[in-house]
Amino acid sequence: MVGLLAACGSQPETAEPIAGIPTLAPTAGQPTPTLVPTTGVDDQPTAPPPPTITASAATVVPTPTAPAPPTEAPAGTADLAPAMPAQALLSWILAQRAAGRSLDDVAAELLAAGILYDAAANQLYANGAVAYAAVDSAGSGVPFWALGLYRGESGNGRLYEFWLVGTDHLELSFAGTDFGEMPPLLLASADLSGDGLPDYLLQQSNCGAHTCFGTYWVYSHHGGVLRSRLNVSEGLAAAVAAADPRANIMPEWSDRLNMSSPTITIADVTGDGVADIQFRGGIIGSVGAGFHQGFDQLWSWSGTQMLMADFQWDYTGFRHHELYDGDFAARLGERDIAMSHYLRVMFDETLRDDYTLGGDEVAARAMARQIAGFRLLQLTEMGQDQWLDYLQAEYPDQPVTNAARIYWGNWMPGDESAACAAANEYLETQSEPLGQFAGQLGYGNPALAPADFCWPISSLGMEAQQPAVWGEAVPTGDDLLDAVIAAMLAHDGEALGQLLHIVDRPCTHEPGPGGLICADDEAEGTLVPSLVVAHCEGAVIRIDSDALPDFSEDIAASQGLFGIGYDERTESQVLVFGTGNPIGDMTLFVDESGVHTIIWFGCASPATRLLQYAANGVLLAPPEPLGRTLRGW
Repeated sequence: MVGLLAACGSQPETAEPIAGIPTLAPTAGQPTPTLVPTTGVDDQPTAPPPPTITASAATVVPTPTAPAPPTEAPAGTADLAPAMPAQALLSWILAQRAAGRSLDDVAAELLAAGILYDAAANQLYANGAVAYAAVDSAGSGVPFWALGLYRGESGNGRLYEFWLVGTDHLELSFAGTDFGEMPPLLLASADLSGDGLPDYLLQQSNCGAHTCFGTYWVYSHHGGVLRSRLNVSEGLAAAVAAADPRANIMPEWSDRLNMSSPTITIADVTGDGVADIQFRGGIIGSVGAGFHQGFDQLWSWSGTQMLMADFQWDYTGFRHHELYDGDFAARLGERDIAMSHYLRVMFDETLRDDYTLGGDEVAARAMARQIAGFRLLQLTEMGQDQWLDYLQAEYPDQPVTNAARIYWGNWMPGDESAACAAANEYLETQSEPLGQFAGQLGYGNPALAPADFCWPISSLGMEAQQPAVWGEAVPTGDDLLDAVIAAMLAHDGEALGQLLHIVDRPCTHEPGPGGLICADDEAEGTLVPSLVVAHCEGAVIRIDSDALPDFSEDIAASQGLFGIGYDERTESQVLVFGTGNPIGDMTLFVDESGVHTIIWFGCASPATRLLQYAANGVLLAPPEPLGRTLRGW
């Protein structure tokens, strides 16, 4: 997981630039990003395809042909050797420039002396980067010579350096990392800061048995000083690093990025007229890594440095990745997005469970759902324990269910630390409480540990969203809908109750989604007063009273009317009440202060326009018959 991220492969083919990276926000009908899976969905993972680099709004340095035999060197030059003093080597190179020798000639002599890195013979490591090139020198008209050099041996291995040499000085001398099998080489030159000056993308690579890794730097002339400008220790990069080690963002490295098997695109992805760098990679070409996720990273100029502008995990269609995506979003404080992932883990039957590397798929699916249920209990803990009820009904006496019960029993408003500590302590006493998710799904997937299974949501900056204020909804011109709006604005729960459509419907003793359940003393098919509500499946609830319900208490405490959206009344109508709550599979919701809403719309999301109205709202069934359930939208 945490390791080197980099480039490898044979001579790459050109790839089309990726148009952009999807945002993290879910969309209607598809709450997770819909990227093409990069792991083997139909087969076990295999070695990754050769990575590529595509340039748009950038100059990619071409791989040079073998240099021609050098012309005669100036008299009195030093004997060339990799370990020669840096000043002596620089003096020799400057002398060649002063004598008018071409870069090809000088490169050929350095190559023959074993100093210049042989990129042509080691293209597996170079991956399109070049050992030498003439590059724009900040608008001076006289190019710099970019050179990747071998500088001898040390106690830690081979020493490599990247030099940028002017006509009379050394512009940059940059040592690579000890673990690289090549010097830092020039991969591309482009204006990444928007100042019209050239910036340089450098790459250093090494390859293992099945995957190549690389390290990347960005050097910029911005402000008149050439220095490293890639910042991995601030902003989104730091948040991603803290949220998931699989991202391989290491803030302690400060100015370099690591990635396995990348495809690199230089293009204006953000639309601001300045070229960005998009890395797509993270795939490990080993069966032992399991079915794991690749990712996209977008890096853009921000003032004086390059910062991560976006990060996105690939969508693969596997259930365990939905769970990891939920954890990732939760740790970033994206509560709504996290819930959408966890709900898919729970209820999406299209997700694949054949990711266990020969393990028990049924057990893995059950464990994924238990973990998602625990997380939903955390995310919706503001007075509601229906997820605990779910776990106890579906997975009784299982370690995660028992941990959820312990968590709930120790939870205090505003402070989850004691509840999480108690749950984790219990899990540590159990034998394999997290099943295959404790590290048996391949080393490319995170291993969950009992000691840190539960982490306080509040400690990660996740806060309840602010509800809408009263009176935001405007009249619609529909008398019935406007009557409901008026009742809400007047806090008149009795009037609202009179507007609801109560119908006698037959009950049943057979449980099921949305079923109208008979009481013990009622015969099958007994007609009972009921109300259609906008559940996930379109459910019916009992009204066990001759009088219509009085929602005075509910409406007086509710957060207010948020907006309204409806089709023709013969089809369906909904009212949207702002409560600051994400869409989820629930019928009622109680927030942290104890106020509760009326009816909750579930996982069968309505049209996009209603999601925009009710991004964090509750939908109330209309006062007229629905005609069809809301899931039919």
